[in-house]
Amino acid sequence: MNVAVIGTGGQGITNIKTLLTHPDVKITAICDPAGFWDNSKLYYKHHGGRGPALKTIEEHYRQAGPADLYGCNV
Repeated sequence: MNVAVIGTGGQGITNIKTLLTHPDVKITAICDPAGFWDNSKLYYKHHGGRGPALKTIEEHYRQAGPADLYGCNV
C-alpha cells in the first residue's frame, strides 16, 4: 500500500515511524509547509518537518535494501 503523509510535525514523525514497521506499506510522498520543527523540548522529543521526515524515511529504505529504496519516490 502506497501512503502519502500530510503533516510531518511531532505526531506526523511518530506516525511515519509506525508506518515504516509494516512491510506492506510504502511511504511514497510527504507534505508539510515547514522544512524543520524543533520538537525536542515538547512531548515528542524529536524534530519534525519535511527535512527530518525525509531523513527518517530515506534511512529506513536504505537499510531495507536497494529494491525498497528505488521503489520509494519520496
